[in-house]
Amino acid sequence: MSATEAAVQGQTNGATAPKRPKTEYEKVTMTDGREVEFPKNRKLDKRSLVTGVDGHTGNTAVRLDYSNGETRMFEIPGAEVLAVFLPDLSEVEQSRVKFLLRAAAHGIEQKLGDEMAYTPKKDEPEPTLEDKIEWVDELASRLQALDWTVTREGGGGGAGASTLIQALVELSGKTKDEIRDFLKTGGKDAEGKPAPLSREERAAIRRTPVVKAKIEEIEAAIAAKNGVDVAGALGSLGLGA
Repeated sequence: MSATEAAVQGQTNGATAPKRPKTEYEKVTMTDGREVEFPKNRKLDKRSLVTGVDGHTGNTAVRLDYSNGETRMFEIPGAEVLAVFLPDLSEVEQSRVKFLLRAAAHGIEQKLGDEMAYTPKKDEPEPTLEDKIEWVDELASRLQALDWTVTREGGGGGAGASTLIQALVELSGKTKDEIRDFLKTGGKDAEGKPAPLSREERAAIRRTPVVKAKIEEIEAAIAAKNGVDVAGALGSLGLGA
């Protein structure tokens, strides 16, 4: 008897299929004030907002909502040009343009979402959600500059990237893009030309007292935001935080 026949026979005999566990949701208040419900263990919610579809009147964009409350809106370069012509097109032509914009938004959704998928190498720490958000932000900056093909460079990747960049931003007063450029060009290759800082160079920067102190401050704030009771955990071992 096949599996299908067995299932049918089971239903006939009054047996019921096992119920799937109910999906648990967590309601998160985003930085822009919206409330988003995330299924348990999901870190990213992606939404395409297409000009003229579902009441969206702005430029076609992809909205990224993260389970830590961070949100990003990525407007697709070039979509604003098509939006200008939409009101003057026939209904059929408008449908075709909206279809094109929907396809473009889907492609951006996939490309930005893929940046979250990363398997640490052997003996490499697990990247945090904040690290992955930094990677997506870096990719978004390149896409806004119409750079589709370049992959993430060594200066921006790896666990701890987000806290290092944030620390250097706060300490230097420079923008994130300026710090990213520093990490990509602050080193030297074999010919003495600008190159991404090596992992060892970035680790050395992290260990300097002023940067280390700032990183610890940032990480403590992240832990508190995520509800991590470090003092309590250490206290159970008889240790002070």
